[in-house]
Amino acid sequence: MSMSYTIQVSEGVEIVARSGDSICTKLSSLSVLPELEMSQWLGKVLVESGYAPVDGQPSRYAREISGATLEIDTATLKVSASVVREETGTTGSIKIQISDERSEPSIETATARAIAKSASDLTASMEKELGQKASKDLALALPEIRTEIDAINHRWLSAAIKEKASRLGQVQRVEENESARTLTISIKV
Repeated sequence: MSMSYTIQVSEGVEIVARSGDSICTKLSSLSVLPELEMSQWLGKVLVESGYAPVDGQPSRYAREISGATLEIDTATLKVSASVVREETGTTGSIKIQISDERSEPSIETATARAIAKSASDLTASMEKELGQKASKDLALALPEIRTEIDAINHRWLSAAIKEKASRLGQVQRVEENESARTLTISIKV
């Protein structure tokens, strides 16, 4: 004789889903000063521009820009921009069809499997949706991120060039236009 019955579990499982999107590039660099000094100048410029050191990683600095996190590594010159979204959800009631089950542990096992599958399905759905939102948010932030990267690169190279000029001779005149990204230095050797 075969037994079959349905169990409905109404207690939901809380899910925390997280997803994101990111892009990476590198700062363009000129070997104006030795590599270590160039890295130090970049760190100074980043701090002056509102970046904070990343805990436990002395060469990495980060700042929020238009909802995205812009992170720059002074050692590798790697730049990454990322958006991460997180959301909490709860599974609904779950119906479990049990056939030929004769003992309580089997019912508990079937219930646990059904809850795990429901939670997994909900997590996958939420992560997909959050990933799409993160990609859209990152795309919206890209124009401001590009502008910021260009400005940091200009400030950094300008600082290194000014330092190099001061080592070559007496600086007579410095004309800098950050918006036009130009720098003119007159030195007396």
